Amino acid sequence: MSRRRPGLWSRRPVLGVIGSLPGLVLATDSARAQSRAPLAPAGLAPVGTGPGPVDDPQRELAVRRQEAALLHRKIDLRGARLLRAGQAIDVQPPVAHLLIVHIWAVECPPCIEELPILRRIAESLGRMSQVKIVLISETTDLATLNRFINAHQNDMPRVEQYQSIDERLRSSLQNNSQPTTLLVDALGVVRQAFLGSLKHRRSEFVDAISRMSRAL
Repeated sequence: MSRRRPGLWSRRPVLGVIGSLPGLVLATDSARAQSRAPLAPAGLAPVGTGPGPVDDPQRELAVRRQEAALLHRKIDLRGARLLRAGQAIDVQPPVAHLLIVHIWAVECPPCIEELPILRRIAESLGRMSQVKIVLISETTDLATLNRFINAHQNDMPRVEQYQSIDERLRSSLQNNSQPTTLLVDALGVVRQAFLGSLKHRRSEFVDAISRMSRAL
């Protein structure tokens, strides 16, 4: 079995019982039913969630290529509904001089693990009025999503929360990894992409935000 990139979770349904595979997280059919994320594209295998940095150069190169493939894509956020008072409200898609879009799900362990990291980053960017962070969850059951958010208030970033209700977001990206973090310009074009957990890429992520906010 090839080694997997830590912190990247691909939603691929697996039939039958899953054995004990350290560092490997797979979405079963039941978990798949809770998410609208389509099947992983050919060549994108489920990825582990080990604690250490990437130590497989070939896997790292593959992920970097997938990130590069996301650049200059026009993101479609029309299927995102704003969460407010427990309801998913149809509103205009979020826009900003620099919009940071973080795609996650309750069913994605690496997504949950990095929420406190995202919260600290969001707090550090609070004074940058031209930068906006939004979280878009692919958990389709609204009650499940609301319960999770309410139970993890101490970890959740204090930013706008959205729920993706259809396939338009993923169709525009042609990539199904969770978590996915995108730096998007005012025209909705992806300028930089981070696939997988930001746990070991925090400095790179913050530097990209600083650089992009000045360049746009």
